[in-house]
Amino acid sequence: MKEIYYEDKYAKEIETTACVTAQDEGRAHLKFKENIFYPQGGGQKGDRGKVILNEKAYNIVNTVKDPQLGGSLSIVDEKFSKEFDSVKVKCFLDWPFRYAQMQLHTVVHAHHCVIEEVMGTKVAPPKVSSIEDRFAFNKYAVESFDYEKLGRINEEFRNWLKAGAQVRTYAEEGTNFRWWECAGHKIPCGGLHVDNLNEVGGIDITFSNKKGDITVKFVLTT
Repeated sequence: MKEIYYEDKYAKEIETTACVTAQDEGRAHLKFKENIFYPQGGGQKGDRGKVILNEKAYNIVNTVKDPQLGGSLSIVDEKFSKEFDSVKVKCFLDWPFRYAQMQLHTVVHAHHCVIEEVMGTKVAPPKVSSIEDRFAFNKYAVESFDYEKLGRINEEFRNWLKAGAQVRTYAEEGTNFRWWECAGHKIPCGGLHVDNLNEVGGIDITFSNKKGDITVKFVLTT
């Protein structure tokens, strides 16, 4: 499988070949020779979209990691009349959904980096980091935070977004281990991100403190 989503994360459609690897509970699992659909992982949701076979469109409702063969499996919301192998198909990514995931995945990392800069020290990674539809959140242990600096953190983060900065993602040489880099910060991550912070657009940020945890929530507004 060729992972197009790493080579060109802005690719929205492709013609390739596909095969059905399994069918269960009214769903088919598809594997593509060249693949634009990112599998769920690292807090980021799996891609959605459509696959066209013999002029019929099938909805891809999720993409997950293939536990047996590696790579990814795209899940179609119905069964095929029969299993097939190496059939020509057209794939179309649900781009608005994917792009929002890329924006938010970039935000959760960049905001953490700003926290460290404002506090002047390394901060333990979030206990939970999750990316949902149009919103995401980082949950920290309360002792990781200087609560009086939250206003400064948000102000500096918005300055980062306005100024823009290149975001790099890449595999460590000779391995499949991947990194996220921006503005001198480096975080291990195998997900997908926008190329520059100025692509994030409008974002609403709120903080809550509950049961010993601080949750930072991010909502896309544009």
